[in-house]
Amino acid sequence: MSMDRRNKRGEGAMRATRRGVLGLLGGALVVPATAKRALGDDMRLPSYEITDSKITVSKAMPVRRPDTPVPSDAGLLFYIQHSQNPNTIVYTTRQGAGGGLDRSDPVDVFWRRFSRQNERDELTFFERFFVFGARTSRAKGAAERYAIRLAAYAGASGVLEIGPDGKARIVGKLGDRDVRVVYAYAELGDRAFIPKIEFIDVIGEDLATGEFVTRRVKVGF
Repeated sequence: MSMDRRNKRGEGAMRATRRGVLGLLGGALVVPATAKRALGDDMRLPSYEITDSKITVSKAMPVRRPDTPVPSDAGLLFYIQHSQNPNTIVYTTRQGAGGGLDRSDPVDVFWRRFSRQNERDELTFFERFFVFGARTSRAKGAAERYAIRLAAYAGASGVLEIGPDGKARIVGKLGDRDVRVVYAYAELGDRAFIPKIEFIDVIGEDLATGEFVTRRVKVGF
């Protein structure tokens, strides 16, 4: 078997588990009431059990992959890293023709392949519609405010809005703190067809204090 074929096989194994990983991110991020009202109350837990959940606070932002660049794409909202390779899922804003956010589709989602000279790579159909895609609905009476959730699990939700600095951000709650979501990180086990998920961290910046809040969840099946 060639090295290229082995690499592709490894990437396929990652695809087989991404939906589960994204569902767990939903369990880690507590949804604000505004997002629940906008999206409805039909959110259901996936088939896993959170065995432990812990909130920590720090002055500096935790760095889970110091060997991996932070995406620098314009309009960056947040990103998702994992332990098996540096390739990163990136969420950015999409601009409308007249300026401001695109009202029909305000969020762009894609791979940043840091393992291949930082190439941008579009999501597959499955990834976009069932795993990583972002679904939005505009909040009533607010031109630049949207409820947003990830396709894999309605619980992975927040509110897309324009912050006081004029930049778009996604806000939610980690523990009892209101935060701007910065990124998520999944620590995965070996490269079996369905790797074990050791833990997932969701990191946000406290809107009031500027401190960084991390919620770590451990899971069992």
